[in-house]
Amino acid sequence: MLPFRTFCLFFLLFAFSPCLTAAAEPEFNGPVITVRSCDEIAIRHKGKIIAVRITGIDCPARKQPFAAESKSFVGRLVNTHVMNVRPVGRDRHRRVWANVFLPDGRSLAYEMVKSGWAQVSASVVDERLVELEQDARRAKLGLWGDAQTVPPAKTRAGSR
Repeated sequence: MLPFRTFCLFFLLFAFSPCLTAAAEPEFNGPVITVRSCDEIAIRHKGKIIAVRITGIDCPARKQPFAAESKSFVGRLVNTHVMNVRPVGRDRHRRVWANVFLPDGRSLAYEMVKSGWAQVSASVVDERLVELEQDARRAKLGLWGDAQTVPPAKTRAGSR
């Protein structure tokens, strides 16, 4: 009876663990259907619309300052293009969490941070992304252009 219980435990662990199942998800390409927010896009792949959350960044939420400008910037970059999506996991909303690349190979996260329309997520250890944010802050680009700017993560934390 013990082997059956062990099998059931492993089955449940792998079947319902988004992090473990997403790690096996292969890279894919697909056209952008819509920009849902500044850090989430919808991509068509194999006849389905996949919600993709851009990893490594934190953007203003819908009602925060600069949210519309940030979303518009993403739209200009990705509109009508086929993106390369490299999944790294899934979030609690079951969206694919991924590194997303433009047709010319540039990282969408890097472009957003470099232009000042996103900040680096607190959990990120990508030194290049951190450098790009520091450069954007120094140059007062995007959301860093306003001296009163409160970073998106702090604004959201204060509203909880």
